[in-house]
Amino acid sequence: MCWLNEYSLNYGFLLPVGILAMCNIACFVIVICKITCLRTKVSSSARKRNPKDDFAVAVAVCIMMGLTWVFGFFMLLADNVTYQTIMSWLFTIFNSTQGFLIFVLNCLRQTKIRVLWWGAFVACITCRKEQHKRGPRSSSGSVSTRI
Repeated sequence: MCWLNEYSLNYGFLLPVGILAMCNIACFVIVICKITCLRTKVSSSARKRNPKDDFAVAVAVCIMMGLTWVFGFFMLLADNVTYQTIMSWLFTIFNSTQGFLIFVLNCLRQTKIRVLWWGAFVACITCRKEQHKRGPRSSSGSVSTRI
């Protein structure tokens, strides 16, 4: 596989990625300060959001998304094949679970959405149990006999 090596890897890829990561960390700190410290009072009939909840979601998403790329960054810095393999596995696992984490943090934490998902899950389970108890049926309602 063709990939960057030594000088081109360090200065052409890792240095810009590292600089961008530091800029992202700075932006994250600014956002956290805005969420927790400088919240302005807005008169609205909408549900008031708890700053602690916003902070917890922001930190969880930052850790999940940032940790993924930290593993990828360290994987590229390593010379040891075992260490690279471990970091690539961690990168893959954390990267593949990001969507699920976003779903849990943004959807399942809301009561209405959680109730809808739970209702759909229960309906699906009960429907399958009833079909299993009745056995296979044809479209006319009688038991199908296949040879």
